[in-house]
Amino acid sequence: MNTTNHLIFLLQNNDVEALTKFFMQTDWKNDIDFKDIFDFCLKHINPNTQNMLGFIYNHGHGVDQDYQKAMYYFQLVADQGYAIAQTNLGGLYNHGHGVEQDYQKAMYYFQLAADQGFAFAQNNLGWFYSHGHGVEQDYQKAIHYYQLAVDQGFALAQNNLKNILHDNGAHDFILKALTELKETLSELTETTEELKLKNDVINILECQPGGLTYLEAKEHYMSLVNK
Repeated sequence: MNTTNHLIFLLQNNDVEALTKFFMQTDWKNDIDFKDIFDFCLKHINPNTQNMLGFIYNHGHGVDQDYQKAMYYFQLVADQGYAIAQTNLGGLYNHGHGVEQDYQKAMYYFQLAADQGFAFAQNNLGWFYSHGHGVEQDYQKAIHYYQLAVDQGFALAQNNLKNILHDNGAHDFILKALTELKETLSELTETTEELKLKNDVINILECQPGGLTYLEAKEHYMSLVNK
């Protein structure tokens, strides 16, 4: 089954989870016949095909780019609670495509989707907080949202998390967190559980999926100290 037919199969079955995994592949657009996808979506209406129509109009894949039509379809599906459409709608507000640029509305829709565990939206919130984009800069929240997306295997979030960990602006926050962990470590012996926790901290620094966040690691260490 080629990539186009695979996408049609997923859209036809309205499989949200499988579609999300499909779209997390950064190169999926390279092998798609968007004319076939567009024709299929027009004939088979469900929330995912409507969101796909919005995507096609938003990017002008096989059709004339039309932000108003993209907005129509994204809004239609976002209002039904679909995280992917909420994220796409937030993207229109973020860039001011077809609407007046509005970072607060972008954040609103990203938050709705992130609360459903959607990695794209979690990564977007991480970027907003790390850059102070329409919101007060907050490295702790940025790392939190990036880590949520990284734990789902989202490569872009992994790169963003690596960048923030090496960003000079975040240095004080990260140094403080690591210093607190180091001080706690000095009070502990090398038990198996403690070695595992140390490994979790290494996973954080290397941005590996499944690692604990800084605050979670600190809580684990403190729980050992207080035993």
